[in-house]
Amino acid sequence: MNRDLRNREIAGRKNIMVDLMALFCIICRMDFPGNLGKMFSEQLTMMMGYASSFLQLILILLASGDSILEIRLLDLKKKYRAIYALLISVFCISYLGVSSRSALMTMYLRFLLTAMFGIWLADHYEPERLLEMLYAGIVVFVGANLLMLLVFRGQGYYFDEEGRYLFRGITERKNAVGEALATGLSLQAAMFRIKREKKKPLSRLFFCTAFASVFMLIATKATGSLFTAFVPILFFFVLEPLFGKRLRFQWGIVYTVVNIGFLFIALTILPVFAPFLESLGKDATLSNRTYIWEGVIEFMQESHTFTGYGLLLFWNDTAALRSLQLHFKRNSWLRSMAYGSHNVLLEMWLDIGLLGVAVYLMSMIYCFNHPRRMKNEEYLMISAVMIPLTVRGLTERCYGNANYVTLFLFIILGLGCNWRGLKTSGTGLRPYRRKTDTAL
Repeated sequence: MNRDLRNREIAGRKNIMVDLMALFCIICRMDFPGNLGKMFSEQLTMMMGYASSFLQLILILLASGDSILEIRLLDLKKKYRAIYALLISVFCISYLGVSSRSALMTMYLRFLLTAMFGIWLADHYEPERLLEMLYAGIVVFVGANLLMLLVFRGQGYYFDEEGRYLFRGITERKNAVGEALATGLSLQAAMFRIKREKKKPLSRLFFCTAFASVFMLIATKATGSLFTAFVPILFFFVLEPLFGKRLRFQWGIVYTVVNIGFLFIALTILPVFAPFLESLGKDATLSNRTYIWEGVIEFMQESHTFTGYGLLLFWNDTAALRSLQLHFKRNSWLRSMAYGSHNVLLEMWLDIGLLGVAVYLMSMIYCFNHPRRMKNEEYLMISAVMIPLTVRGLTERCYGNANYVTLFLFIILGLGCNWRGLKTSGTGLRPYRRKTDTAL
């Protein structure tokens, strides 16, 4: 009996260590410590980023068994085959279009590691527990930004190109901190719904974090981020309770239709109503974004249409930027455009071509194609990420090789595929059993 108790205590300590390592990796993906770390050392953020990447690798490779005999260095599951196909396709397409193979390998390896870590999280933790871990990361992120807002204002604010004095927190720009706060509020809304349905109490820290996030969102003066936060809150507290399981959105289809439809409307219908909108004081060009989108489409139709210029490499590729400059006239302001396309699908077109965009959308549709078979917690968590991702992607680029958006994407893709791990029996379905006592 004492031996069994001692074994459980050892397993519990190992689980806590794994949880802390995973939490550290999640926090680092959320730009922590960012500008807060620069106050102590310019290299601190970079060092923590590489340390978290190393820990991700350790977790993926060594945390799949309870003992040394159960360790599997590569734990691939059939239910995630659509995600693996996406990762392989993205690399192959990028390899065809990129000018620097070494730059592609450097970028892709960190991207692959982030993706595999997201899949590991979705497979390793139950949705509610995973959501609690993401919330813990949000608490750290919000706390760090509060320090930048109230204490270290010299680092927390900056002057933009127009001379405005804006809050950026630990990130580089106001839109970055605004969108992160909006995504955090969306996840908190999902957590509130799950806890309320299970009649579990929420701490005061939960509500303080939400209040602080709203306060800082207002401080950013980022209208898009406020809208990004408003839509999921409306969904979780009005729309979803109204319909429940009777109407579950297939988020892959919704994402595809909204993103393609928005571009079509912005480039064809919106210009027709430009005089009317301008008479109301509205910008029909969406802060000149429609000019950028027209320029990107025109440019991409000329070359690399189907393969792009390499995963996340277009704006860092000298040859690609040179091609962009040569395409437009010398006096065109598009020649100096080097800050993104402000649309996630067009950004992906630049990087991985039309083939990559098609694979990305098809993978998303496949992973989310049976929402009614998902657990309620899985569906709510997927919704909490997909709604901000959809809204944000309309006017901003989202993904990086190791940022929280990429991590969250692969977490929800993994959650969307988890129902495929159900095993049939003579009486119906029995759930795929995750290991609860995983350890290094």
